[in-house]
Amino acid sequence: RKPEPELLPSGIFAVDYGIGGGFPINQISVLRGPEHGGKTTTAMSLVAAVSRMCWRCFNYLDFCTCSLPSMKQVSFWCDAEGTFNRMWAESIGCVSEDYYVDLSDNGLVYGDKIGYALKSDNCGLVVLDSVGAIISSVEFEGSLEDTQVAQQARMVTSLIKKTNNQLIIEAKRGHRCLVVILAQIRRKIGVLYGSNEETPGGEALKHLPAVRLRVSKVAMQDKAKYYSKERDFTLASRHSVLMEKVKHGQLADSAEFIRARANIPDLGARKGMVLDHKTVMKYAMM
Repeated sequence: RKPEPELLPSGIFAVDYGIGGGFPINQISVLRGPEHGGKTTTAMSLVAAVSRMCWRCFNYLDFCTCSLPSMKQVSFWCDAEGTFNRMWAESIGCVSEDYYVDLSDNGLVYGDKIGYALKSDNCGLVVLDSVGAIISSVEFEGSLEDTQVAQQARMVTSLIKKTNNQLIIEAKRGHRCLVVILAQIRRKIGVLYGSNEETPGGEALKHLPAVRLRVSKVAMQDKAKYYSKERDFTLASRHSVLMEKVKHGQLADSAEFIRARANIPDLGARKGMVLDHKTVMKYAMM
């Protein structure tokens, strides 16, 4: 029997194990964290997973049980930051024919295109990278001297509510799809007690999503193992994931994984591969 809700695994074992198997279908998930923490890379892993799934029986293509030909879906990537790297995406496992990257002018256009993508029967995943980079049409067309108080927060709140309602409609008609939103962390000035972290876009990103993860980069414990003296370059990066909110099921509070940033012949690892076997065993034995 399929779990409720159905889940899309990212392919990162520690993350999928922590949130109970994967990211929920027909719901919104948020990946937030500091800059260069691994949010985009984690979302790219989901794009790669979409290509490997049969969206009729919801098994991997190698284990498809459908009597009909396997159903494949595509991904729609809203590149508000303009930093999508196709070569890095290919290293992670993304197939160029199975995703589309969009560059639009402002948040209003992104909101309309997200709605159109979700209504399309062959779209399984929509990624917005990132919510802090989108700009309202009023701010985009106005002067730099104009004051726009909470303009972005109101726009993002409306976008989140509209997207959430659209996902409910798609679930009613049997269309499997999900939305992943990336959000950078800002620092509030003058906070002496408690957390000074703030996510742009208002309070909607805290309440409406079914999954909210904090993704950040942490120091390597065994840096010499992944360091290349010839290139003076660290061949891998270690990432920490904190499960801040998981509605459907949670098996761990945090997770860690190591991703190769280049080919590591000594370890038999290729660029983009998740290779932290110690972390895998640590969370599997809990």
